[in-house]
Amino acid sequence: MEQTTFSILPVLIVTVSLVGAGLIMLFRDNPNRRETVSVVTGVAKFLMVLAMVPTILHGQVIRCHIVEVIPGCSLVFRVDGFS
Repeated sequence: MEQTTFSILPVLIVTVSLVGAGLIMLFRDNPNRRETVSVVTGVAKFLMVLAMVPTILHGQVIRCHIVEVIPGCSLVFRVDGFS
């Protein structure tokens, strides 16, 4: 049986990507700002993934339950060693 750890990190990783994409579109006419947003987004995502590594290496699963759409059908972010 796998141990489950609850964390918001999987959701934050997706959110950082979406916010970064929006900012890149906003700064499409300014190459320096656009590239800065790209680098900052990439570094932020890397650090968040790196923060999950010890938990995953210990054989645990990281989950974040967002919402139950209908009974038995939920939106859940799940990260394990095979993801």
